[in-house]
Amino acid sequence: SKPMVQDAIFRVASMGKLVTSIAVMILYEEGRFFMADPIAKYIPEFKTMKVATFDKTNGSILTIHPAQNPITIHDLLRHTSGFVYPGKYAGMDSLFKHVNLDIRGGESGTFIKELASLPLVCEPGTQWEYGYSLDVLACFVEVLTGGKFIDFCHERIFKPLGLNRTMYVITEKYLDQLTTLYQYDNGRLKPIDKPENSSYRNSPKGSPGGGWLLSSAREFALICQLFLNGGEVNGTRILGKKTIDLM
Repeated sequence: SKPMVQDAIFRVASMGKLVTSIAVMILYEEGRFFMADPIAKYIPEFKTMKVATFDKTNGSILTIHPAQNPITIHDLLRHTSGFVYPGKYAGMDSLFKHVNLDIRGGESGTFIKELASLPLVCEPGTQWEYGYSLDVLACFVEVLTGGKFIDFCHERIFKPLGLNRTMYVITEKYLDQLTTLYQYDNGRLKPIDKPENSSYRNSPKGSPGGGWLLSSAREFALICQLFLNGGEVNGTRILGKKTIDLM
């Protein structure tokens, strides 16, 4: 029964992938890497990946063989890496049960090691699959900068644009503006994350590039406006127009 305020803060979840892409492209403009670079050049755990083939009737794994193509930075940005989330391939779901892919609660190094131990669901560069690609890129940002991914986003994107309510950790100042998250339970709404004990009050241990972002509707609209304006908002330029065109 609490009224919604204009600057209410929401868990924008996978919309955070857009911010991760912006962070990567800032480093691209600085000449830190080439799009065709294999991610294994920066994160060696991905050097010897394997690819699974699946039974089309039940999704079980038929074979696992060495990947022929390396996973490139380009592949990660466009979701053609072969990484996938749980829920699409039954054979992969059975493997996901035995690894720790908690990118917020776990360390980045653990996430990388566990993800690299799993097979890809397709040959890199051959098909689009929604998955952990942007979480890998957040770890990539940390490798290139030597700092925390969430700090990079704050200093290079949120702070310059004046996005005070866009963050990965809710501060006490804005806690009363964080919405309660609900889900349906037997036809009724059940709170599953309340501001007073929200998991967002704790700083992530890993690099949550695929989700976990908080923002208000107004502030996230400004992030989208960045693309419509060719890389700048309200006179503050984050990316060049040619970079936006490339994206």
